[in-house]
Amino acid sequence: MATTDINTLKEWFSAGKKPTQDEYWAILESYWHKDETIPFDRIAGLKEELDKKEGLQAHIIYIDDLVSERLYNIQSEDLGKTLIYSGNEDITVKLSTLISFKEGFQLIIQQSGAGNITFATDGFILNHTNDMLPELYGQHAIAAIMVTKAGTKPEVLLYGKLKLA
Repeated sequence: MATTDINTLKEWFSAGKKPTQDEYWAILESYWHKDETIPFDRIAGLKEELDKKEGLQAHIIYIDDLVSERLYNIQSEDLGKTLIYSGNEDITVKLSTLISFKEGFQLIIQQSGAGNITFATDGFILNHTNDMLPELYGQHAIAAIMVTKAGTKPEVLLYGKLKLA
């Protein structure tokens, strides 16, 4: 599609001027008609915004199909991500000291189904805050876990309404 600079188009109509037939066609060629499909690459900033969204999707893990015998063991690749469980059965999410992690690692757990989530660990000292996150986030329960101390006596801090095993 040929385009004509907007200032040139304005000039053709300034101070009582009338565009020629070629200028009129150039005006029509310079704008998208509502029946035309606008190419993806012609929308300023769209690709960058979609890339951001894809980046955010990479931080979400849906664990419904990953739960085995009502247990989900947190994996090292889960660190720093959001786990979403939308199942109807009660499950346990377990954090193991066998996973290598760093202090400050956070993990968000979102319960969006009817099933309750219980948090378990095999050696962490558990600390629990006074519900710094709300019990319900819309229709979903939400909680977060943060490793506050690594080493031989690791500690984890829980935010929200996770049941403890």
